Amino acid sequence: MANERNGRVISSDGGLYGVYTDDGQRVLCKPRGKFRHEKLRLLVGDRVTLEEDEQRNPCVGKIDERKNALIRPNG
Repeated sequence: MANERNGRVISSDGGLYGVYTDDGQRVLCKPRGKFRHEKLRLLVGDRVTLEEDEQRNPCVGKIDERKNALIRPNG
C-alpha cells in the first residue's frame, strides 16, 4: 500500500492506540479487524505499520516481531 508508515505504539486506551510515527507525527488509530479475529494484542512499545482503512483513516495493519513484553499480572 502506498500510504504505509511505520511507528511505535505509545499509548493504549479502550481499543484506540496512540502511535508515534517515524516521521514525527502522533496518530490515534484502531487496529484492523484481523487482529481481533486472530486474537493478537497490541502492546505499548510495539513497532507497527500503519495503513489506511476504507474511509482513509489510519489504522494498524501489521505488528513487527516483538523482542520482549511486560504484561501485568491479573489480580
